[in-house]
Amino acid sequence: MNTVRLTAVVRQRGPSQSVVRANAVVLLPNIETQVDDPNFYLRNFFAPLSAMLGREAFAAPSDDSVPNAVRPEPEPDPRRRRDQTNQEASR
Repeated sequence: MNTVRLTAVVRQRGPSQSVVRANAVVLLPNIETQVDDPNFYLRNFFAPLSAMLGREAFAAPSDDSVPNAVRPEPEPDPRRRRDQTNQEASR
């Protein structure tokens, strides 16, 4: 099974509404792939979030100011760091 990193940004939109933006990346060895399927986000994030909060989720209007996606930096590979340390020590 692949690892999926999901980040979310929540911004207040008026006194009783919030805008949520989710961004998912599939992590494979040496590759990160953006998830572009809207059904993935609905099924795996927004539907469970709505159920948990007891509120309905709606798609934000296209003219609405939606939060920017968060693109976290790739996590460093600990093997690579260990190799670099070993190379520096052998010099």
